[in-house]
This record gives sequence, structure tokens and C-alpha cells, in this order.
Amino acid sequence: MHGALDLATAAAAKPKKIRELPSISYELARQDTPISRLFPLLSRGHVREALVVDADSKLLGIVTQTDLLAIVGRVQLALR
Repeated sequence: MHGALDLATAAAAKPKKIRELPSISYELARQDTPISRLFPLLSRGHVREALVVDADSKLLGIVTQTDLLAIVGRVQLALR
């Protein structure tokens, strides 16, 4: 699932459900989504963040392309 979010508006707003917030591109992931499923979602080029939500669409965190790149880097270093 994907949509849009204006991070400044979201930060200033009272707590809302993600789907009620306005404008930048994002993907939506549940808290139990495997990291391996986030790679294709964030590798398409138009979306750089996945908002991690619970069953009630409450925001739990954000995973970025940079976070995924850090994971790849740690794995590469561990394999050396």
C-alpha cells in the first residue's frame, strides 16, 4: 500500500491515522513485514520511505532506503 505524506504537517498535527495525513510518496508496511519485502518496495525509484504501522494504522516508525542500504553494508562486512 502506498500514498502521500507531508512530514511537517504530520509532525505538527494531533495524532491521526496515516491514511488521514496529506502529501509525499510512501509505502505502508505492517510491523511484521519482513525486511526482504521492503527492498522491492523502496527500490522502484519513486518512493524512499516505508511507514511502519500497527493493525490500527498507528505509526510505529519509518524505514528508509538509507536504512536498507545500512543493512546491506552490515551484511557485506560480516561476510568478510
